[in-house]
Amino acid sequence: MPRLVAEAGLRAGKVISVTAVFRDARSADQVLGLRRVTGRAVAAGYLAQDSAGWWLKYLAAQPFFASATIFIITATVG
Repeated sequence: MPRLVAEAGLRAGKVISVTAVFRDARSADQVLGLRRVTGRAVAAGYLAQDSAGWWLKYLAAQPFFASATIFIITATVG
């Protein structure tokens, strides 16, 4: 990321990582779009409709964990 900032003509500052943790499928779906992405996989033929429904129900019924890390970089001009 600092390289991309420099290529844009900026000076990189701090790089901060933030990890979101989801312990239930419903919360994860709101951010990660599990249902939306599953629907797209079905539409593209990568996943059968009945398998998609089973998978989403399984996620909602079982203990769940997912995480995603984002990186934030500060930059200044010059």
